[in-house]
Amino acid sequence: MGDLELLDGLSRATVWLADGTFKVVPTLYFQLYSIHFQYSGAVNPAAVYCLLPNKTKDVYDRMLIEIIRLVPTCTPWIILTDFETAAMSSFREAFPSATISGCYFHLCQSVLRKVNELGMKVDYESNDNLRIAVRCLAALAHVPLADVSEAFDLLAESMPRHEKMDELLSYFEHTYIRGRRVRGREENYAPALFPTYTWNKFESATEGIARTTNVVEG
Repeated sequence: MGDLELLDGLSRATVWLADGTFKVVPTLYFQLYSIHFQYSGAVNPAAVYCLLPNKTKDVYDRMLIEIIRLVPTCTPWIILTDFETAAMSSFREAFPSATISGCYFHLCQSVLRKVNELGMKVDYESNDNLRIAVRCLAALAHVPLADVSEAFDLLAESMPRHEKMDELLSYFEHTYIRGRRVRGREENYAPALFPTYTWNKFESATEGIARTTNVVEG
């Protein structure tokens, strides 16, 4: 579903914002996925609404084929999405020259979910030093891209003591900084699940590009 005037705006826009919601979906469908574009400042109109049966890569591939059919001249430079591997992979294949970037808000939320999962919630809420230190993990998104890995290592060394801190740092490192060490040279690592270039916001912040998809979430 899409309005012709808004589809024209999408075709000319350089920044897209993509978001899925499960709150207002008819029984036959799994999610409502919307594609917005950055028009002016905080104005991000929705150009396309897609009712999807699931969130597999095949479904996202077919969705993007249809969107490209509707707006064949579209050439987005930046596409902001949730941290969902299937969607990010589909966007990357459909628009190989675009930068696919994860939402900063969802980066922060993923850290907090891990804090809760590890049983650190009470200490996180009651200990100011621990809370500030943990928030610094997601704040690495605002460090220049080339310095993120070193900044993480320095931050890890300065973290306050907690019995679950090593597990939290290991999660963040393998998910967002570098993958697990592989056999061979000491500094040989597998890729992170979401490499730093997919969530770093240093350049986008200086250029006035949206950091999150919050403004388009239903």
